[in-house]
Amino acid sequence: MDIFQPNQLTDDMMNLSYEKFYEFLKTTLNNDLCELFRIQAIRDMFSLSSTTVDQLIEVFNCDILELHPLKQKLGCVSTNGNFYLRLGFRNSLDRLLSLIKTKMNSRMNNLIVPVNHIECDITQKLTELMGRYT
Repeated sequence: MDIFQPNQLTDDMMNLSYEKFYEFLKTTLNNDLCELFRIQAIRDMFSLSSTTVDQLIEVFNCDILELHPLKQKLGCVSTNGNFYLRLGFRNSLDRLLSLIKTKMNSRMNNLIVPVNHIECDITQKLTELMGRYT
């Protein structure tokens, strides 16, 4: 069950890593999904900006004995051996990944504005200098 479902991520949340990152995941998702991130060696929010749910759960399509208990908690395996993540877990992961991607896009857009402003300032200063010497 989701204990906390954020509507947006703060800059502080985006800077979480290692144990603080895992604590955030336990609170936002649950212990089992947090364990999936540990298994996949995902240690910070930025790692998730280009990750999909299918990439996260791909490890469950391998027959790894140590993962069987977690595999049973998070989903089921079909007769052909494919792993299927429970819909509630998939939706929670999709939501988190979507929030992370939205925050990353917002950060990128905020960086573009200052660059455009600098270009405008440079153009203005060059025009002023050229006007003095002509």
